[in-house]
Amino acid sequence: MLRTARIGTAGPEPFDAPDVAQAVNTMSKTITFDLPSTDDLDAMARAGQTGPLTDVRAQAYRACRDLLDGAELSGRDLLASERRDYDRLMRALDRIDLALGEAQRAVEDRDRARAPYEHIVRPPFGPVGVGGSGGGEIRRMLAEGRGLDLPYPSVESRDLTYYTGSSGANLLPTSMARQIYAKLEPMSGVLAAGPRLLDTATGEPLVLPTCSSHGTAALLGAGSAIAEADPAWGQVSLSSYKFGQLAQAPQELIADAGVDLDGFLASDFGHAMGRAVGQKLTLGTGTNEPGGITTAGFGTAAVMGTGVAGAPSYANLNTAVFALGPAYRTNARWIVSDTFLASVMGMTDTTNRPIFLPPGQVGSPPTLLGYPVFTDPWLPAMATASISCYFGDWESAFVVRRVGQMRVERSVEYAWDRDVVSFRCLSRWDAATLDQTAATSLIGGTA
Repeated sequence: MLRTARIGTAGPEPFDAPDVAQAVNTMSKTITFDLPSTDDLDAMARAGQTGPLTDVRAQAYRACRDLLDGAELSGRDLLASERRDYDRLMRALDRIDLALGEAQRAVEDRDRARAPYEHIVRPPFGPVGVGGSGGGEIRRMLAEGRGLDLPYPSVESRDLTYYTGSSGANLLPTSMARQIYAKLEPMSGVLAAGPRLLDTATGEPLVLPTCSSHGTAALLGAGSAIAEADPAWGQVSLSSYKFGQLAQAPQELIADAGVDLDGFLASDFGHAMGRAVGQKLTLGTGTNEPGGITTAGFGTAAVMGTGVAGAPSYANLNTAVFALGPAYRTNARWIVSDTFLASVMGMTDTTNRPIFLPPGQVGSPPTLLGYPVFTDPWLPAMATASISCYFGDWESAFVVRRVGQMRVERSVEYAWDRDVVSFRCLSRWDAATLDQTAATSLIGGTA
C-alpha cells in the first residue's frame, strides 16, 4: 500500500522488518511511485532484468536526495522522522544493489552457456520484406516467379512483443517472417518458456552432450584417496523434421489491392505451424519426430493430493521449486496446462498472500511463486495420475533446433483448373533433452 505524510511530521511508525516497498512507501514525504517488493526484486534478479532494476535504484536514490535537499533548503538537519526514512531508504538501496548484482550474474551465466554453440548457430537475419495493405511481398513473388525464404526473427527469440502500438509501431510495416513467428510461438508453451534455440543452416545430424546426473565431491583427509564420482554423460543426435501447410487463394483475391494478403497468410501459416510444431515439442516421442518435454525423462518432485483430481497444494508447489538446485532456479519457469493454472490462481501462501500474480507490464508473463508461468495447450488436463505441470531451467534442460529458413512458395499450375494460386509454408525442426536434472514435474495423486 502507498503511504504518504509530510516532511516534519511524525510520520508512520517504523516496521519491525521493513522490506523494500515499506522502506520507500512510509517516508515522511509525499511519494509518487511505488517500488517493487522484496519478492519482486528477487524475481527480477533471477530473470536477469538489469534495466528495470537500474530504474528502481534511480527512483530510490532520488527519494534520498529529496529528503537531504529538503533539509538543506530549510537550513537544518534531518528531523527524527526523516532520519528514520533516510535509513530505511539506504537499506532499500543496499537490497536493490544486491539484486542488481544477481541479475548481472544471471545474464553472464546465460551468455557463458550459449558460448559453446555460437560456431554452429546462424547469425541473425534482417527483415526480408514488408507486408501491409495490398499484400506487396506476395504480389512481388508472383510477378517475379519465385518463392520466399523467411528467416526467423532472431537466433534466440523468446520475446513475443516486437513493437507496441503506443511506441508508434502501428505506423511501421512488419516483415512476413515476424508476422508468422508472432503467431507461431504463442501456440507452444515450451517455445515461450525459453528453451535453448539452435539455428543451423543445414540439417545434417547434430550431436550434443547430455547429462542425467552430476558428479559429487567430498571432504578428503591428508593422504586419502579420491573416490570416483563421474557425471552420467550421454549424447543426443538432433535431426531435422519437416513441417508444412498448403493454402490456396483465388486469383480474384490476389488481384484485389484492398486485401492484406501478406497479413492473412502470415496469420494462417503461423497458427497452423505453431499447432503442429508445438504439439511435438510437448508430446513428441523422439522417434521419427522431435522429442517433447513429456517424454524427456524429467524427475517427479511430488505427488499431488489424492481424491481431488490431482490439484496441487502450496506445499506441492514449494517442493517443485526446491527440487531444483540453486543454479537452475535462477532461470526457472513453469510450463503448465490451462486447468492446472486455473486451480492455483486463487491460492495463497501461509500468510494469505496470493502466489499467482498477473503480468506486471505489457509483454511480460504472469508469475507463480515469483517464477514466470506459461500455459501449453498440449499438456494433459489436470487429473489423477496425470502430469500437467513442469518446472525447470529450460535453457539448460531442453534444446530446440530450427534448420534453414522458413520457406513460403507458390504455384499457379497446381490448381490451374480452378484458377487459384497455391501457397505452401515449410520449416524444419527437432528437439531433445539436454539435462534431466534441470527440470522436474508434479503428478496428480490417485483417486
